[in-house]
Amino acid sequence: MRGSRDKKGGRKYDRDRSNDDDRDSEVDENKRERRKNEGRKRDDNKKWENKNWENQNGEENINGGGESQNEGNKSKRCKNKDGGENKKVDQLILEETDENTVIPYYLSNLLTNGSNPVVFMDINLGNHFLGKFKFELFQNIVPKTSENFRQFCTGEYKINNLPVGYKNTTFHRVIKEFMIQGGDFVNYNGSGSLSIYGENFEDENFDIKHDKEGLLSMANSGPNTNGCQFFITTKKCEWLDGKNVVFGRIIDSDSLILLKKIENVSVTPYIYKPKIPINIVECGEL
Repeated sequence: MRGSRDKKGGRKYDRDRSNDDDRDSEVDENKRERRKNEGRKRDDNKKWENKNWENQNGEENINGGGESQNEGNKSKRCKNKDGGENKKVDQLILEETDENTVIPYYLSNLLTNGSNPVVFMDINLGNHFLGKFKFELFQNIVPKTSENFRQFCTGEYKINNLPVGYKNTTFHRVIKEFMIQGGDFVNYNGSGSLSIYGENFEDENFDIKHDKEGLLSMANSGPNTNGCQFFITTKKCEWLDGKNVVFGRIIDSDSLILLKKIENVSVTPYIYKPKIPINIVECGEL
């Protein structure tokens, strides 16, 4: 008999059975280890696939959202040859703005009044196209202020038979969680003023409040000093009510996304001037 009893005469100890149990335990342990390794490989593959997907999408977002990854790389090489002005554009714009931006309920292509004019502005960051603003002008509430802005968008207003307006001007002041400001085609630095009615014109009314982001409002240097400069709110600014005239709003989600991109560009401290020019390269009426 292969078994034997211990010294105390207790239960029989079967050495062969013990060896079999050890071998079975070792086999089970090897199986568990293989499963762990296979699981790690699957996780690594998933991580690589996710990272690769994110990189491809990031490349497309950086290059306008419509290019392939190869086209994006080609575009980057061209820009670097031109002096590298825009090679860090992706670092100046908040990442994943498009995905994280929540579109407010009040932004739609439906006008508050069907007879109100709609104007647009095409915006570049340096030579990099960012997007298009579309604005409804509240001509039914502030007709004089709206017409001033509209004519500066279309180029209808002329001096010496030359169109005067917002084309080829910049947003010279960007303050995060407040507003972006532009429209100075006189001195191009925020100090100039001109309107279709003269150097300045009066505050038309303060019927519309600064109660949300995406509102067009007139910049001024005090009461009744409206000219060509304007700003777009990036949040509620109730302290401006009764001081600045609201005369329009952005009307689609693409305009809001563009507003967020501009709001997050890199600026010079204290004067809030964008480090790369934000240009209005085209504007007009739709």
